[in-house]
Amino acid sequence: MGAVERQRRMVSRAVRRFGGSSLVTLRRRHTLVEGIAGEVPESLSADGAQSSGSGTLRLRSSEGDLEGILPAGLRVTVGGQAYEVQADARASGGSILCTISPSLVANVDDGAAATLEAWREYTVDGMTGSRRLAMLGAESVVSEGQVVAIAALGAEVEPRVGDLVYLSGEAQELTEVRPVQSGDQPAGWVARWGAA
Repeated sequence: MGAVERQRRMVSRAVRRFGGSSLVTLRRRHTLVEGIAGEVPESLSADGAQSSGSGTLRLRSSEGDLEGILPAGLRVTVGGQAYEVQADARASGGSILCTISPSLVANVDDGAAATLEAWREYTVDGMTGSRRLAMLGAESVVSEGQVVAIAALGAEVEPRVGDLVYLSGEAQELTEVRPVQSGDQPAGWVARWGAA
């Protein structure tokens, strides 16, 4: 067993032992806004005709300006087919280019509607509100309260600033995420949250 695997198991054991309920629900959301008013779009349009088999999808806003990020893992639906964004895509001007999977299963007409998934929910092993977070390298944030430790398990979704964490039924936004390192790879993360 390698050093990373040993530390991941240690983080997992600590989270399970001290975390009470070991499951923490998080949501990854897109940060796209469009137009002068900065409204959050529910859909965009295909930016030009695009061919079946393409591994990318270019989208545009009907409001002209588009800013923000469509993160990896969220889905875009075009012509009844859902595609998962494979890497964070940043809007530039009025459009955004996404790497998708699967590749386009059919030709996409210019202006075709593309529905955006608002968020993707995922569940991780985690713990909150314990001084024993210091065991996981959280000494600098433990004194501030409002922290959550997340073990790198299962699908190993990496928490990010901006993700929402659900604690006691309320959504809180992760404002800082620090890895618990073991060599080059994280064995877990310690995150600080604030009001969403």
